Amino acid sequence: MVKGMNKRNKLTNISTLRNVEKSLVVDQSVQESGKDAIDKMHHNLDNVSKSVTQSNQMMEDLIKMLEQNRAGQENSDEIIEKTQKINNNLLDENSLQAITMIETPEIYLNWDEQVKENERFAEQQGIDLDIPFINTFSNIERVKLYQELTDKFDVIQLEANDYLFATAAGLIAGFIDAAFVGTITNKTSQAAIPKMVDKKFDQIVTWYGKQEKIAELQKQATKAKSTPATENLNTMVDKLKKGEKVTKYGDVVKWQKKDSIKQLEKNHRVSYDAAINKGVKGMSPDNHHLLSIAHEPSLLGLLVGIIDQLTGKATFIDTFGNIIRTNTGNLNNELNGNTIMKISQAVENWFGHIMSDIAGSSSSVGRGSGLPVPGWSVLQKLQIGNFDINGKQMNIAGVSDWMFKSGYDIRSFTAQLIPVVIYETLVRCYWFYKQHIVYGKSIKESFPVANNRELARLLLFSASSFTAVDVIHATIKSYRTGNFDLSTFLMTINYPGLLNFGFKCVQNTKNEIVHHKHVENVMQNDVMAEYERVLHEIK
Repeated sequence: MVKGMNKRNKLTNISTLRNVEKSLVVDQSVQESGKDAIDKMHHNLDNVSKSVTQSNQMMEDLIKMLEQNRAGQENSDEIIEKTQKINNNLLDENSLQAITMIETPEIYLNWDEQVKENERFAEQQGIDLDIPFINTFSNIERVKLYQELTDKFDVIQLEANDYLFATAAGLIAGFIDAAFVGTITNKTSQAAIPKMVDKKFDQIVTWYGKQEKIAELQKQATKAKSTPATENLNTMVDKLKKGEKVTKYGDVVKWQKKDSIKQLEKNHRVSYDAAINKGVKGMSPDNHHLLSIAHEPSLLGLLVGIIDQLTGKATFIDTFGNIIRTNTGNLNNELNGNTIMKISQAVENWFGHIMSDIAGSSSSVGRGSGLPVPGWSVLQKLQIGNFDINGKQMNIAGVSDWMFKSGYDIRSFTAQLIPVVIYETLVRCYWFYKQHIVYGKSIKESFPVANNRELARLLLFSASSFTAVDVIHATIKSYRTGNFDLSTFLMTINYPGLLNFGFKCVQNTKNEIVHHKHVENVMQNDVMAEYERVLHEIK
C-alpha cells in the first residue's frame, strides 16, 4: 500500500515538474520574441539616424550653394539638382523591419488554468513542448547534455559507415569461403584453402616426427661404444636436419610425412588406439578416431586419454551412442614413477599420439583420416532425426559419422575457420583504427575486445552477412543436379561461421539485456533522485 502511494506521489511530482518545464519554455519563447522586437527597433532607429544625418549634410551643402548664388555665381542647375536630391532622400521602406505586437499568454492565478493556457498558447505559436526541459537549453548546452546522456546510458554511437564496413567484411570473407574453401572432401583434389591447410598440417607432423627421430639418434650417439658408430649416428642426424634419411640399403632419400608418422606411432603407443573392436558397434579403421574419445584434440580428449593410459583401458562411444570402457589388447607406453610423474608422461604420450594421427596414419592412402573436431564425438549421443544422405536414412549421430568418414576432420574445420578469422580481424582492426586514430582514445580503451557493445554489434553484422553468403552458396551448390542434395549442403556449409554467428547472437542479446537493466537502474536511481532534488528546491 505504502509502495503504491509512493509511486503515485512520484508520478504526480514528475507531472508537476513537466508542467513547470512547459511554463519555462513558453516564458523563454516570449522573452525571445521580445528580444527580437527590440533588435528590430534598434535596427530601424539606426537606419532613421543615418537618413537624417545624410539629409542634414545635403541641406548644409544647399545653403552654401544659395549663398554663392546671391554673390552672383551662376550655379542654378546645381541648386535644382541638390533640391531634388533632398526631396528624394526619403527613408527606404525596405531598410525597415516590420515590428508586430508581442503575443503573450493570459495570466491566471489558478495553476491548472495557467497550464492549459500555456499549452493553448504553445500550440498557437508553434512552440514544441514534447521535450520542454531540453528546449530551454542553448545549442552548446544541448551538445554537452547529449554527450553526458550518451555516456550515462551507454548509447551506441555507430555510424552508417561502420555498419557498411562490417557488412562488407562479412561479404568479402563469404566470397573467400565460397571460392577458396568450397565443399569439403576426403580426396586430395580440394579447393585452395583446404589443400593449403592439409599441406601445413603435413609439414608440422613431418617436422615434429623428424625432431623426435633426431633426438633419438643423438641419445644413441651419446651411448655409442665405438667411434665409427658415433660418427655414423651423427651423420644420420646431419642428414635429418637437411630433411634426408639413409635407407637400410645406404641410399639417401627425402624424409617423408609417413616416416614421421611411423616414428610417432612407435614412440607414443596407447591402449586406446584400436581400429576394430567387437565390443564397439560400428567401429572401423576409417572412424575409430571419431569413436575413441581420447583421440579428440581437446581437454576432454586429454582427460580421457590420461585415464585410459593410467588404467590400461580404452573409452569409446559406439554408433548407437553407448559409452563403452573395454580392454583392446593394444600396447601402451610404460608409465613409471609416482602418480604425478605418470600423469606427466601420459600427457606427453597423448600429445605425441595426437600428432601421429592428426594428418592421417602411416597406412593411409591419399589424404587419410585425421582427428575429429572437438565435441564431434559427443554427437554420437544424438540418436534422433531422420535425414536422407545419398539414399540412406540416418540420424544425427549417423550423419556426423558419415561426415567424418567423408573428410570433415580437424583439418577441414581449420580451413573453414580461416574466412571467419578474416572478417573478425578486419572488423577488429577497423575498430582499433577508428577508436585510437580517429577518436584519439588510448590503446587500452581502443583494444578490440568484443564485450564492448558497439564492437559486438559490428561483429554480429559481419557474421550475419558471412553466414548469408555461406548458406546461399551451399544451397545453390546443392541444387546443381536439379534436386536438393543434403550431403553436398552439409559438406559445404561453414560450421565455424555458424557457431560464430550463433555466439554473436547470444552475446548481443546478453549485452542488450544487461544494458536494459543498466538503463532501468539509472532511471530509477539517478534520474528520480534528480527529479526529487529539483522538486525539493521548488518547494
